[in-house]
Amino acid sequence: MKNQTWKKAFCMTIALIMSASLIASCGKDSEDAVGGVATPNEDGKVTLTITDWETENLNEAMQKAFDEEFSKNNPDITVKIVPAPLGDYSVKIGQMISSGLAPDIFQLGEDNTYSFMEKDLLYDWRDYLAKDENLPNEAYPGIFDAWVAEDGTVLGLPGLINVTGIFYNKDKLAEAGLDEPQNGWTYEEMFSYAEALKGGEGEYGIYNLQMNYYWANVVSVGNGGEKMTDEVLNPTKLTWDDKFYEAVEMFKEHIASGAVTPPTYETTNIQDIFRQGQIPMLQYGQWLISDLINSPNEELNWGYVSNPMGSVQPTTQCGAVGWVSPKNIKATDQIWELLKFMAGDMYTTALEVSPVAACAFQGPSETFFNTVIDAGHPEAAEAVQYMMNVETKVTGFYPAWKSEAEKEINNVWNDVLTGAKDISELEGVEERVNEIITKNRKE
Repeated sequence: MKNQTWKKAFCMTIALIMSASLIASCGKDSEDAVGGVATPNEDGKVTLTITDWETENLNEAMQKAFDEEFSKNNPDITVKIVPAPLGDYSVKIGQMISSGLAPDIFQLGEDNTYSFMEKDLLYDWRDYLAKDENLPNEAYPGIFDAWVAEDGTVLGLPGLINVTGIFYNKDKLAEAGLDEPQNGWTYEEMFSYAEALKGGEGEYGIYNLQMNYYWANVVSVGNGGEKMTDEVLNPTKLTWDDKFYEAVEMFKEHIASGAVTPPTYETTNIQDIFRQGQIPMLQYGQWLISDLINSPNEELNWGYVSNPMGSVQPTTQCGAVGWVSPKNIKATDQIWELLKFMAGDMYTTALEVSPVAACAFQGPSETFFNTVIDAGHPEAAEAVQYMMNVETKVTGFYPAWKSEAEKEINNVWNDVLTGAKDISELEGVEERVNEIITKNRKE
């Protein structure tokens, strides 16, 4: 499910050219037409295709839901999952749209969704959402906001939600005389745990802690600061306020003390090292819960707690992976019905097989929570549910010039965190990013 980890999804042995061949071969008659040009035949029947990066197990569960649930209630619609293109997923999906071979529905994360929107590649579902106006109210707080652009464009429907919390080794905490942390704990409390858990050289208290500019803003907003940009696609200004700089100083302090892994720390296979019982605390996404349940280390006594919250208000990172359609689709009524099923009821059964995440919509998410609870980890289910219910969810910004801005930030950021450069260097970065905004802003 996780947009950043492609290795599971792309273990599939079918490459893009095979996907394209399948699409082309299925387009010989109207009933089987697929790939962004699906049109109902004279009898009103249509075959719709979906491409995603999910694991084989989850895709099998999804296809079963289509065959046994959706198509039963929609007998004129057949649904097929087309294998994902190997590597460079978003690039190849864009190429497939340009060549008329895109699936009717495909999976994207929020960042690429905005990129595709700016390139005018996506269908705008606002008219359909107007007919299902209660749909956003069925989602968790703040989730649907990111799928409606500033101009009112409805980009698609959110599916599964990535949240980031803290995995911890219960035995190591007990050895250090620490109680298990509780949802809603603060960054100050987390760092006090990390200081107590750190050991000798190279033995940190918490591993993989995210400390980039985005996460500094999550901390800042929680401590009473402002969001760094006013818009997602076309911000007027980047502002790093005093609370932001206080968050950076806090990161610096605990990197210097050895309680936190530095930003250059090698994190390859860090989740497996935690599974082996060698790490006291690990910041990681909820998808690791499924891995720990399905491939357990019986000697590891682990727990999961919410990411720390601000001292003024709870804030969290929360990124949706959702479902969108190319601009040139034909069977819009049928695709909208399928989208609604995919964003909701599909997960009611599919997450029993692969509990990788909670659904953006509250009803189907119960399957995820119940599956994790039944596996013996109620605290993990509670942590995810707690983060899903936090009202203030901090998102990033996704303008076309983002990479140019991040180049300026990344040239300085890690050196500031490690003390190689003074924090005042960030003020110059802030100025240069605002110059980029002024140069690129659309009026």
